[in-house]
Amino acid sequence: MANLNLPDKHRDALVGLLQLTPADATKLLADFEASNGKYELLTAALDKHVDSGRTALRALISLRLVLRDYKVPPTELVDAVKESFNIDGDGSILVNLVESPALQKSTKAIELRTSHERILTDSRIVSDIRPVFPDGEVGERIEAAMVNHTLRLSYRATEGDPQDLYIALDTDDLKRLHKQIERALVKESAAREFIESADAIVLEPLEAEEQ
Repeated sequence: MANLNLPDKHRDALVGLLQLTPADATKLLADFEASNGKYELLTAALDKHVDSGRTALRALISLRLVLRDYKVPPTELVDAVKESFNIDGDGSILVNLVESPALQKSTKAIELRTSHERILTDSRIVSDIRPVFPDGEVGERIEAAMVNHTLRLSYRATEGDPQDLYIALDTDDLKRLHKQIERALVKESAAREFIESADAIVLEPLEAEEQ
């Protein structure tokens, strides 16, 4: 297959994984399967063996997506990684990791969470005091003041650069928004209890900055 265009920041993580001893590779694979695909457990397992578990997991997810999209054999994919980064090693650990059910679950969770036109990456509410001046007066005497709030939603669209959306809020808007968030959190808790009662796993996506 053609050379892979993987980010340079993935290099150290992949080199570290390829250079694991057989004993460490076996332990990592066991930890992977015990994680049931949960992001924080996968990251913790990788943290034991490489400098950044987050970066390593992101690199593995990228490889998993290439494997799925291009329908190439895992061994051919890993050979392309080694050639692209000039990495030595037999590559069996990467083959086993990208084929692991745990990584497949985590990758699927990310795809489901991000399969929308816009993905929220950050938010902030800025509050300020705006003075009110009397009409028709030349002077600068402040007659009153009001409190304003601006909600900034930062999001990443399917196409294009990250963007920000600014929305003006008043006190009633803040109260309604607070109530809706509290209600959504209650629903989240109930949904998690329902999933776990069915002996299923609640998967978490990557954090926003890792997507």
